[in-house]
Amino acid sequence: MKKVLLITLFFLHIILSAGSLADSLFFASKKMKPKEKCEFLFNFLDNNYRNYPKEAEKIAKKSLEIARKNKLYKEEAQAYTYLGMLSKNIAEFEKANEYYKKAQEIAKKIGDEEYIANILINKAVLLTEMGKHQDAIDTYKKALKIYEKFNNEKKIIDIYYNLSVIYRQIGKFDIALDYAIKSLKYDEEHNKNKNDLAASCDNLAIIYYYLKKPEKAIDYFERALSLRKKANNKRGIAYSYNNLAVIYKSQKKYDKAKEYLFKSLEIKKELGNKVGIASTLNNIGNFYRDGRLYTQEVIKANDHDFNSLAEGIVIPHGIYDLKQNIGYISIGTSKDTSEFACDSIMNWWKNQGNFDYPNADSILILCDGGGSNNSRHYIFKQDIQKLANKIGVEIRIAHYPPYTSKYNPIEHRLFPHLTRACQGVIFSIVLCCRGSPL
Repeated sequence: MKKVLLITLFFLHIILSAGSLADSLFFASKKMKPKEKCEFLFNFLDNNYRNYPKEAEKIAKKSLEIARKNKLYKEEAQAYTYLGMLSKNIAEFEKANEYYKKAQEIAKKIGDEEYIANILINKAVLLTEMGKHQDAIDTYKKALKIYEKFNNEKKIIDIYYNLSVIYRQIGKFDIALDYAIKSLKYDEEHNKNKNDLAASCDNLAIIYYYLKKPEKAIDYFERALSLRKKANNKRGIAYSYNNLAVIYKSQKKYDKAKEYLFKSLEIKKELGNKVGIASTLNNIGNFYRDGRLYTQEVIKANDHDFNSLAEGIVIPHGIYDLKQNIGYISIGTSKDTSEFACDSIMNWWKNQGNFDYPNADSILILCDGGGSNNSRHYIFKQDIQKLANKIGVEIRIAHYPPYTSKYNPIEHRLFPHLTRACQGVIFSIVLCCRGSPL
């Protein structure tokens, strides 16, 4: 116990006095044996690789150097795995795949099947983020076979949960439901973590929602809400209220939807979650919009949309598929940025484009010259490159010259219909603006 305490105090002192976090760790582990040193560095990476990506990369490379020098094959595979995870997090998918491949080769060489399964799970996560859902499913199933061989129930159930999410994303709801039920059953029997149980309930509720079984969806969302209340997870409680509002809105129970929506808003205000507040309310407010619509009574609204009267903002970003003649609208709740534009393209690719064009190796996007996809902004070019790396598909951009955006097909094939649909509608809450935020 004394030894651990001394190391901890010394470690804290070094971090405070040295310039580099990685150098501090290297100094603190200087007198350790190679295997202990790797374990010490890996322990830091487990908890901090997302928070300190640059330092984590130095630490992972140093661990790799130590492992290779001392022929510590398991540790070498682990170091490659961490490097793969770090590369994935910055959208360098090809590099991440290479690191995972090296880790897998080493794990095969030493015959560590369980670690091979661990690498396969990381590869499946990578493939999911790239939008290669079927490859991800196949990879998860390879890992599943290994864990079934070793009867590792915890890992088996984790894979069930991940498979249910992927099948849900690609619209195979019956298969998703089967895996989700298995996952929840195990969690109820063995997992005491209420937030994990709530996440499993949410997953089932969303699947039932898409299977058009709103009563079951409500039941599981309410179970998730109850679990989060017991865990005193205020952020989670707000999320559950939001989900229940969506369900009630789909059933046209607007009073109930508003009740849950404002409960969610109250918690988000308490937590100071500005992004959450914007997503719940969205320049939305009780503002007049030109146009006519049928109502049961006269609707009173403010005739000027001053920001001081608004409760949030809504920024639509449209994508129009020329070949399919289908529009895809994403709704932003903060600023019209290049990152938002690229996220909108990513959402379209993951939810629509990837299935309509499974063999595509290139995407041509026609853009206006200004706004978030400005032809002169390097940040947009940088974000587009990151997106292309992430999905593994070449993206080409063709900008219309100034004052010629009226020739962009989206201007007369999608936006007029969007404008017409919004005429006279009072966007008092975000649920009036979107169908389902699930």
